[in-house]
Amino acid sequence: MSIEQVLAREESALAKDKEIGRILQCTKNDYVAVLELDPLDLEELATKVKKLYRKKSLMIHPDKVSNPEAPEAFDRLKKAEQVLSNQDKEGSVWAEKTRLLDIYKDVCSKQKDIKSIQTRVAEILGEEIRQEEIDRLYNQRQEAQRRDEEKAQQTKREKDMKMKHAWEDDRDTRVQSWRNYTAKVEKKKKKKTKKVLA
Repeated sequence: MSIEQVLAREESALAKDKEIGRILQCTKNDYVAVLELDPLDLEELATKVKKLYRKKSLMIHPDKVSNPEAPEAFDRLKKAEQVLSNQDKEGSVWAEKTRLLDIYKDVCSKQKDIKSIQTRVAEILGEEIRQEEIDRLYNQRQEAQRRDEEKAQQTKREKDMKMKHAWEDDRDTRVQSWRNYTAKVEKKKKKKTKKVLA
């Protein structure tokens, strides 16, 4: 192997690692940035997405790269391709695609510098991700609180049922105790009757 081949192989490995790092640094759900699409030219998106996905997937495929972060980067790349090449106008993937493209259109109408566009979109998506996380945690807390309340109600019902069964089971004992008590009281009353002189 010549020095040029070794250097070319090393350069290729560095380029792959750099691409994996770039994809992982992209804001979550910023599929335009993952595929490195030009935000100012989002026309004919399906063909551009297909072409860029093929090129990048060959570069960072986990089976061909030894980088331990390659599977995660490849998953993000695959998700970006699925969302941006989606033509079905229904479902959550379509909603995600239109939301992202609407954000880009809004930001592109105000700014023309690609770097500032990407920065602004990253801020917007980062805020959305934080809000989703807050909502998820809130819902999780509400669900845990609801489960605790249900558990407390179930425990109370079980306790009430046990008390009711104990009351019913002790009925014979209580009745017998009452009979014994009333019998003693009647005997005492009979003994205390005094003879009156007439």
